[in-house]
Amino acid sequence: RSLGDKPFCVGIHMSLADISAVVALSYLDFRFPEIDWRTPHPNLLRLHDKLVSRQSFVDTVPQG
Repeated sequence: RSLGDKPFCVGIHMSLADISAVVALSYLDFRFPEIDWRTPHPNLLRLHDKLVSRQSFVDTVPQG
């Protein structure tokens, strides 16, 4: 809830908090796809979708 309309977890720039949140959410998708975190947390979904489209995240998606 505290994420609200903010562009990032803390302030107006991407930080380690944002990277950590996206990595944790992506891990949930990978290991526990049956857990629907998206529906009850639309602000996290917005953050996740915004950051995973960044080239740095695209380049480091695990293969295999």
